[in-house]
Amino acid sequence: AHRLSELLAELEGTAILPSIVASGAIAAALCFDHVGAQSQARRFAVLATRWMPNSGPAWLVRGLIEHRQGSAKAREHLGEAARAMPGFVWPCVYLAHLAVLEGRYDECLHWCEKALPLTISDVVRAALHEWRGISRTQTEESRDEARDDLVLAVALDPNQPSYRTNLDAFEHAIGSPRFELEVSEVLREQATRAVSLVAPVELAA
Repeated sequence: AHRLSELLAELEGTAILPSIVASGAIAAALCFDHVGAQSQARRFAVLATRWMPNSGPAWLVRGLIEHRQGSAKAREHLGEAARAMPGFVWPCVYLAHLAVLEGRYDECLHWCEKALPLTISDVVRAALHEWRGISRTQTEESRDEARDDLVLAVALDPNQPSYRTNLDAFEHAIGSPRFELEVSEVLREQATRAVSLVAPVELAA
């Protein structure tokens, strides 16, 4: 990460292609995010969007980093990524999570419906069914449909303890249940891996 940082500093102000600098900035942002250097991660994510303002991967990385840091800017940046990459699942996944986290349940249902046909990963599908089920408990959707989603989340990702906790909370609640809404580290790792693979392809296009 630090060597990438040095190289990018040397490249700024030169005639090198913006896509090359943006690709390096994305890689540096992801590396710094991985080691917990959040200010550096944000710095390089901002650099990537500055050099390639129409790049879906650049906006996605910026949104993922802002999401991890709990920033209110995450929704805006993820929205830019979703518009730039309408067939890519990860902006939809994180927009769904932000929506359920902030109590925008109809919006969460919208993003879950968009994301579910785009993914084959059980971990991702589990998260989407979890958040859709929770949103259904708070809207006019039927209780049976909500329960089906929560049960399916447990079946798809039995190693995520919060899904079982949330299903138990739903089944035994008197009144409105309290749900755990964190994003698992496995989900974060899959998102990071996916964007690191798609970024060079998208930026070279």
